[in-house]
Amino acid sequence: MYIGVMGYQGAGHLHITTLKTLGLKCCYVRSKDDFRQDLDALIMPGGESSAQYKYCIEHDIFDEIKNFAKAGKIIFGTCAGLILLSSYKSQLVNGIGLLDLEVERNCYGRQNASGVMLSDSGQQVSFIRAPGITSLGKKVRVIDTYNGSPIFVSQAIPGSAKHTIYGATFHPEIPIDSKISNYYTELFYH
Repeated sequence: MYIGVMGYQGAGHLHITTLKTLGLKCCYVRSKDDFRQDLDALIMPGGESSAQYKYCIEHDIFDEIKNFAKAGKIIFGTCAGLILLSSYKSQLVNGIGLLDLEVERNCYGRQNASGVMLSDSGQQVSFIRAPGITSLGKKVRVIDTYNGSPIFVSQAIPGSAKHTIYGATFHPEIPIDSKISNYYTELFYH
């Protein structure tokens, strides 16, 4: 599997490090030209959603992301990446609606409230100014929750039964106790 990681702002470098540790082939995606035919998956990392949104608009990347999804390839948005994949709308950011859900930015608190929590399935997850999922479309599948609220979800693109669009409110790229998150297994080894 060959995985592209959006690398213009945010935690892309941490995803690259984790993917390489897992023995997966990966590269940065920073422009339309980087959406190569041999990419099997795309990670949209955490960071500042308004800065990432502005970059995607300036470089006309959203159509490439939508085409990537239509091709049935995996897209994984974490934190800010989830916001960009969602139906979120504000003066600064408009999600592209590949995940039929609404989010609230900084739902789990500001930077000083960030930390490692235990999900309802027993996974350690790192929330950093994390968004919260406030409503779900009927076709969104909840994979994991925290205190009953969805934190890891997936959805199929229209016309497909296979779930290829994933979103996490937390940061799976941050190793906790030197362990790589099991969420990568869900995505890239299923």
